[in-house]
Amino acid sequence: MMSKVIKGRGKISFHDEKDREKMNKKYPEIEFEKMNPLKFTATYKGNKQFEVEIKVGDTKIPCSMNKWALPWKYGTKVELRLYFKDLKKKATTHITGGIQNQLFKFFRYDYEKMIKDDPKLQKSLKLNKKKSKLTTKQKKKMNVYLIEKYGYKKWAEDEDPELGKEYNRILKNPDKFLKGGCGQRGGKKTRRTSKKDKYICYTGIGSNKSGNYTKKNFFKVMNRNKYNFNEPVPKEIKTIEQWIKFVGAERGKCTQTGGKRTSKKDKTVRNKYKKISGIDCAKKHPKSRDKTLKCLDQKIEDFKSLESEFPQEMKILKEEIKDYEKMMPSFLKEAGKCKKHTPDMDKVKKCFQEVTTKYKKNLVDDKEMGKLYSSALRDKLNRMVDHTQKVDLGELGKLNL
Repeated sequence: MMSKVIKGRGKISFHDEKDREKMNKKYPEIEFEKMNPLKFTATYKGNKQFEVEIKVGDTKIPCSMNKWALPWKYGTKVELRLYFKDLKKKATTHITGGIQNQLFKFFRYDYEKMIKDDPKLQKSLKLNKKKSKLTTKQKKKMNVYLIEKYGYKKWAEDEDPELGKEYNRILKNPDKFLKGGCGQRGGKKTRRTSKKDKYICYTGIGSNKSGNYTKKNFFKVMNRNKYNFNEPVPKEIKTIEQWIKFVGAERGKCTQTGGKRTSKKDKTVRNKYKKISGIDCAKKHPKSRDKTLKCLDQKIEDFKSLESEFPQEMKILKEEIKDYEKMMPSFLKEAGKCKKHTPDMDKVKKCFQEVTTKYKKNLVDDKEMGKLYSSALRDKLNRMVDHTQKVDLGELGKLNL
């Protein structure tokens, strides 16, 4: 059986007051509140079970540990949770003094080396040892390769089994794999990445104002919003190309501010659509109802011809207008709920500010879509109401008797 002995001076204190009282009664000869010569002996019994003996001066205190002792270090003290046989339970202890650094190192890291009957753990320790021997250049190459292929490194928050296998494969023989360029054996030179390869333009759910992302940040946005898309994300989507295809992103920087990547065709379509949409038929023909209706019909025909000429661009534009249309009722509904705070106007203002901040991207950053939406509402109103008929609403309050 393997054993580890740690000696030094230190002070042991029990976090729980009841535990402190029991241990003082059990061991009256030990002055726990003072510095004492300490000796910790940890013996591995198998199946991740450790026998731990704490010797304070000449007195021995029997303890044990299952798997690990939840070590935590802050300031000049170490916290351990060992099972004390005298207390018949786990107890939180704080150890200070010269011994605390050695204790933390053993109970946090070195105890794993004694667990020889766990092949997976030993394999992991060997790989970690190899990892510690990697040069800075090799680590950078490995990071570039893993980010290129999976979008994140092994020690990032997002991990998957495939990435783990690839990571372990590199560590088994880093000299052979990382020679020349990562992923290109035989000393081949790595291809220089162009600006188009460095950035991704994504303007969908969860995107920022500019819409420009590095590969690493693009993966973070995808993982953060994978449950927010209109359709469930298939399990096989893992690589950067698969994500780009799934969300409709594009390689390269977005060509306009506001998070929209626009081609020359797209600019032409949007400008033409704005021009047609901006025509106020009621204002153009203030005295003729027939001419107003003809003007509105002509606008519909113009939109149809624009759609036949640029079907793809018009499809995208229509989807954006529909999304804006869906957003407006929810905004008005949430804004309406702020009335419940009346008569406290400060709370009403604060509530309204929170709602507008939530929908800022749609209401403030996307003013173009707001104009198109309001123009469509105006046309609908002009078709429903005859603007040539003048009505004195004040007459509604009078009765002709």
